[in-house]
Order: sequence, then C-alpha cells, then structure tokens
Amino acid sequence: MSRLARLARQWSYEIGGRVQQLGLSSRRPPKEESRLRAFLWPDIHTVPGLNSIVDTGKIAAFAVGGLTCLLVLLKSAPVASLIDGVLFIAIGFGIARKSRVCAILGFFLYLAGQILAYWTGRGGWNVALSIIITFLFLNSVRATFAYQRLLRAAPKQDTA
Repeated sequence: MSRLARLARQWSYEIGGRVQQLGLSSRRPPKEESRLRAFLWPDIHTVPGLNSIVDTGKIAAFAVGGLTCLLVLLKSAPVASLIDGVLFIAIGFGIARKSRVCAILGFFLYLAGQILAYWTGRGGWNVALSIIITFLFLNSVRATFAYQRLLRAAPKQDTA
C-alpha cells in the first residue's frame, strides 16, 4: 500500500469514517463493448435506450435543418436550400413522435444529400461528421421500428 493510501486511510479513521470504495481499481472486469460501438450502434432492447436514440436522431435532424437555414440566412447557401432546412426540422418533429416514415425520410434525404455533395465535388472536409450524422439517422430508424414493435407486443388494455 502506498504512503498516500495509508495516510488517506488513517485520516479517514481519525475523523470516524470508513474509506469509501470508488471502484477505481485497475482490476476491473473488461468492458463488453467500446464507447464508439455503443455510440454508432446502440442497444435498442430497452425503452429508455430507445427514447435516448430517438432523441439523438431528433437532435441530428434539428441540427441539420437549423444549420441549413442559418447558412441560407447568412447567404452561404442558395435560397432553395431553405426547403431542405425546413424539411429536416419537420422530420425532427416526426422523429420525436417516433414516426417510422419520418425517420426513414430523414435517413435517406441526408444520405442522398451527402452522396450528391461528394459526387459534385462540394463535400470532402467533413467526412467523419457526415458518417456520424448518417449513423444517428440510421439509429433513429432502428429505434422507431423497435418502438413500434414493442407497442404491438405490449398487451392491449381494455378501456371499459
């Protein structure tokens, strides 16, 4: 035991308490999955997990729509892009309501926009961000489908 640990234990006993175990030992069990995998492909088997994934998809849609509208207002993007921005904001509201159609539309519209941007030579500097946002939209599709599956599997309650 190191000298610092002995001093901490002695100080703890002197004030009448016990040393709290914080679980900071180097002998922890290995993680089951990495943080990157949990971020890019989260577990969809619990309702709180589903709600969290839907929230991240909603935030991604609002961010894409909001930034697009902001770029139009700053005249950095053509005025026609305002339609895209408003559409992504509307899709964000649909994803928040756990709509499968809105989640699919958000995923494919974003993916098509990114493919078109790279095809025409406008993409390139934000590859990692594009991949992350694509995964956020893909996970919102997975979560909305899993949520609807859970609703169908739940027992029906009579309202008599």
